[in-house]
Amino acid sequence: MDDKNHINFDAPATLRKWPSIKNQRASATDRPYQQAALGTGEISSNVAGVQQAAGDTGAAAHQVLQASSELSRQSETMRGQVESFLSNIKAA
Repeated sequence: MDDKNHINFDAPATLRKWPSIKNQRASATDRPYQQAALGTGEISSNVAGVQQAAGDTGAAAHQVLQASSELSRQSETMRGQVESFLSNIKAA
């Protein structure tokens, strides 16, 4: 066999490199999925934050409703007392 026509092919060395090449391809193709997963995680976190804020807003609205109802009740009581007071003054 002539050295010019002889190809030096070290199969085991080439095969040992295969997992590295395969991993590089896999990581390159997995990168968009990893980024999408991170984005999905951020969206989930944001949704949870919005849900928490909505819950807090609902609780605050309920407190305002209770306070305004109590204020309305007190103003009706006061109106009655003022009318009674004025009636007593007119009668005197």
